[in-house]
Amino acid sequence: MATTSTVRKVTYIKINKIDEYGNDNTLSLQELTSLRIVFSDLGIVNFPIATITEYPTYYLYSTNEILPNNATSSIDNNVLDYRFSASLSSTSLPFGSLWSGSGLVSSIDARSYFNSTEGNYLFGDTPNIPIQFTASFTFVSSMNGNIGLYDFSSNNYIEILSAAFTNTTYTISASFYPTENSTYGLLIENEDVVGSVTINNIQWKFTQSIAPSSSTNITVLEPYLTKNFEYSDCNVLLNNATNLEYDPNFYKVNYDTGLLVPTNQQQILNRTAEFAPVKPYNYSLNAQVLPRYVGTRYSSDGVNNPSTTNVKLILAYDNINYGTFTNKNTAPVKNLKTALAYIDWWGGWPPEKMDASGAHIKYIIDENGETITPNVTNYSLYANQGTFISNETVSVTNTNQITPTSATRNIFRGATRIEPILYNQLRHYEDGPMTFTGSIRFTDNNPNSSAVIQDFTAEIQPSGSSRKIESSIFSGIFLDEIIDQGANIGTALDNVNRYTITQALIDEISINSITLTATINVITYEPNPPGIYLYAVLYKNESGNSTQITSGNDSVFLPYNTTKTFTFSKTIPRADWVVGQEYGISLRTNYLSNSTYYWGSGVSVPTSLIVSTTPVASPPISTSNLFISSSNANSSSFLFITNSIVTQYYRSSQFIQQVDLSGSLFNSISSNFKFKNGDEFRFEGDESKVFMIKKVNENAYYYPSPSVSQSAVEIELNRQISGLGINISEFLVRRYVDDASMILLDGFQPENSTGPYILKPEFTTTQLNNNINTYIENLTEKGLL
Repeated sequence: MATTSTVRKVTYIKINKIDEYGNDNTLSLQELTSLRIVFSDLGIVNFPIATITEYPTYYLYSTNEILPNNATSSIDNNVLDYRFSASLSSTSLPFGSLWSGSGLVSSIDARSYFNSTEGNYLFGDTPNIPIQFTASFTFVSSMNGNIGLYDFSSNNYIEILSAAFTNTTYTISASFYPTENSTYGLLIENEDVVGSVTINNIQWKFTQSIAPSSSTNITVLEPYLTKNFEYSDCNVLLNNATNLEYDPNFYKVNYDTGLLVPTNQQQILNRTAEFAPVKPYNYSLNAQVLPRYVGTRYSSDGVNNPSTTNVKLILAYDNINYGTFTNKNTAPVKNLKTALAYIDWWGGWPPEKMDASGAHIKYIIDENGETITPNVTNYSLYANQGTFISNETVSVTNTNQITPTSATRNIFRGATRIEPILYNQLRHYEDGPMTFTGSIRFTDNNPNSSAVIQDFTAEIQPSGSSRKIESSIFSGIFLDEIIDQGANIGTALDNVNRYTITQALIDEISINSITLTATINVITYEPNPPGIYLYAVLYKNESGNSTQITSGNDSVFLPYNTTKTFTFSKTIPRADWVVGQEYGISLRTNYLSNSTYYWGSGVSVPTSLIVSTTPVASPPISTSNLFISSSNANSSSFLFITNSIVTQYYRSSQFIQQVDLSGSLFNSISSNFKFKNGDEFRFEGDESKVFMIKKVNENAYYYPSPSVSQSAVEIELNRQISGLGINISEFLVRRYVDDASMILLDGFQPENSTGPYILKPEFTTTQLNNNINTYIENLTEKGLL
């Protein structure tokens, strides 16, 4: 008897838009090409998607996947176990080399994805949950370079820390979504020019946001989108038009209840109906081409007139040349602009740029009278850039009749504003003598701080000229006179002037340790016995319990009538800080020959407790020689920063920026202290001394002589700067930033004029030939003014 075969076929799959954790997966669900589902008996089964139907709360997918006869159709409903850890006791890395996991040994590898030979981790599937990773590295010696988790499949860092590493432990961590067949691993880059580095106790582990075997939807979505599809790599229409274009002349006709009389007939007659999504040029003589393609760039002795000489016609669109030809007696034409700008204010831009001004666009108005609000409408940036092009001319009109209607200005840059990044200029020639400050400061983005590293230093001394030591057991010196203290020390000193760890100190993330330095100045007065032993220690007081934290100076013998000064210190790392801990000095004395104690010796000024921090509080940075130019012919177009504090700031992953100079008239600095390609240096406040940044290498070296090197930030400029006699200690670094609401112009607004203004490109379509009052009236009727 023949066995009957049962075909098990999956026809539809239903997936909710909102999962059990409240996550909205619409972005991925609406673009799926396949689903992969884990079956207990089959493993992973791939379901190609034929059609997608959207419902209010879920998506329904059709598929035609046939399952094997032995399938039970049992779908696993648990989170897989991705836990993993590996370690390496020590590795040595020569200068200029990489370490990518060699020698790592795993202790946990739940999915068996770790490659022990290569020291990396290959995901055999794509989790739909985030994976957290943590890695730590203990540096035995210093190194300039990078550490991080690396995606070897795409050659990109998942997380990176770039620094001048010192003898301490560094930890990095992040959350990411790994993908199937992608390889991940730790990477260390030693970028030092000389010397190798030793790294001990390398630890690496993966954890997951949801415990293994938890109930959840583990269906794998392909493609799995975590951002809007419109801007993803999956969108084949990216940069193409995706929205309907509505005709300004034809109305949409609705026949909802019959074929004879439209339901919106009265709105059509009243000219209030919705416009039809029909391109207007479909009903023109040039229906086969877009109007913006009609026209050429030209080189001629006349515009729109026959030329008396050969004319060079350049077929172009959006400044891209497609070919040229020459012809005589041809009337060359200029491609026409289809928009203008309504300007609500217009102001000068010095000192960021001399002899320049910025016009603020309230509305961009097209030839159909439609308005675009800059930085609100999503394509306003492109509308501004395409209308106001560098080195072209705009005409200026306003309601003030004193202004000639033929006023014109040259466009410096459309859709752009200027931001200062770094400067020391205080004045410019238009508001007084030009001056430059000799120092600048930096700050972080902590709103409670005006410095990168806050000042928590302190120096405390006992009051009076001396104080007797009158105890045979350890006792604190009463340091009751504060000689000096840091600006941000707050309540760090208690009533006996022990130094206290406060929440403010812990919140200062940049400080990695404090150092307590005790300076003891002792005088012996008693002639008999012939001398004493002095013991001195630093101690920690926590919750009323005192603990000695230094070994003391147990062998200090002081003869009669002796003055002795000695110093010892203790560094407290950040990891040991606890709010409320107090630190101070304790002393005791005893007799040389037996256990009898003698009093009368004392502690005198300048005995003190000094508390310092590492790194030190942010100092003023001298602008003299902040930038160095090289006389070497091969680096004549380079500038170097060798100041160790400034290079530390530049390489920091923390947000750091220059503090605004009071009274400078520059706009406030809002950008991180990082130079970008295209930023400009201007020296001496002179626009003829402007240099563009081509490239920055933050981990470079400067060679003042062939045998001497200094760690440096290297800045390559677009042309030679050394040997030109330019004072590079008088500087501005500025950046041009995209801004759909601005136009940068050469010169200023017309003299004696007041806004508003209309800025119109030199060659426009005839629909834009209205006067300013017409535009003001139209905007007012629309409720926009």
